Amino acid sequence: MRKILAGLWFRLLKGYEIWALIALLLFAGLYIDHSFLNTWSFLKLVRVKDVVFTDGDISVVTDSNEWGVMTYDLYTHNIKDYRFESQGISALDLYRYKTEALSEETSDVITRYSTAYNELTVFSFMIVSSVSIPMVLMMIFIPVFFGRMFSDGTIKNYLACGYDNRKLYLSSLLFTFCIDLFLVFVNLLILGFWCIYYEWKPPFYLPVLSALLISSISLLFTVTALCLAILFISRKQTIVLIAGLLVAAFSLATIPIEAPFDMIFESQNLNDPGSKEYVDIILSKRSYACFDQQFDYSEFNVRTYYEGRDLNVLGKSNLNPVLKNALLVTIYTQPLLIYDLTELELMTDAVVGSTNIDITPYMMYRDGLIAINIASNIFWISLMSGVVILSNRKREVKG
Repeated sequence: MRKILAGLWFRLLKGYEIWALIALLLFAGLYIDHSFLNTWSFLKLVRVKDVVFTDGDISVVTDSNEWGVMTYDLYTHNIKDYRFESQGISALDLYRYKTEALSEETSDVITRYSTAYNELTVFSFMIVSSVSIPMVLMMIFIPVFFGRMFSDGTIKNYLACGYDNRKLYLSSLLFTFCIDLFLVFVNLLILGFWCIYYEWKPPFYLPVLSALLISSISLLFTVTALCLAILFISRKQTIVLIAGLLVAAFSLATIPIEAPFDMIFESQNLNDPGSKEYVDIILSKRSYACFDQQFDYSEFNVRTYYEGRDLNVLGKSNLNPVLKNALLVTIYTQPLLIYDLTELELMTDAVVGSTNIDITPYMMYRDGLIAINIASNIFWISLMSGVVILSNRKREVKG
């Protein structure tokens, strides 16, 4: 395998593909990240030089938070005064918000006086989506780079030298994984550049962010392995290109998990006493930080506890057990599970709209959802690799 890998790296550095990949990644990453980040006022206002003041008091009204509209007084303050970095709370407490009970003082800072929780959801999504552009680029790179190896006889030459299909495929898989990691690293450098540009010190809690990043990389590996598997089975560049782009579009333009999740959630009736008590507590405390939340795997939902007592806000699903279990298997084996949940958290700030209970990044990490997603991606990669190896065991690769 070492000689095959050396040959692949030599071919890569000698050709144009890697330089085209880097150029496209830099162009797309800089443009797309800036377009997204510049929609958030807590970031873009640090670059604004001509703010119009109203009555010498309030300069800008932006960004809805949980209790209304966030108002920035830029006459006597800087926008960074509203950010997480200036609030005097720990990153751990911010990540635990909406998952574990916090002190009233910390809760007040998060819910009323800062943009901290919006910063958390934006930064978490940026970490998870650091694989988005590399995913699209790899769907183009694989059929172009490896397709030429089939068409110009390189694969046939490897076989003539005594290498079998299994070693060729596994070497190619490892090679593409290395390129995946390189592209993600470059994309994270682009994110770092924008953090410097916006003078942003995002909430950084290493255990959660590392787990999110590993989960996203495992998703990228799965999509890459799928594309490579299709090529080694079909040996058709066009088929791989079409299939890869369809997979990338489906992954990035939709939220596949939403449909099975909605079916389960809609079948769970609200428990009137529990939901009423939940709402009463929120209205009296004006905060979600007084609750402890725990993910319920059997219902794909969240159990809510107040002072150690289960409020029983939602009842169990009334779906047929066979259908319900099939939906749960579909959800938990979905390679996009963490990507979709993080995107939902950003888009709606509430996975369960009627009770405003979130499956937060901290909950995904603490309760094992991220670990399940990583295991699911490993399973799909192993399955696809096994299919390729078995299908090519006695099959002669033609140039």
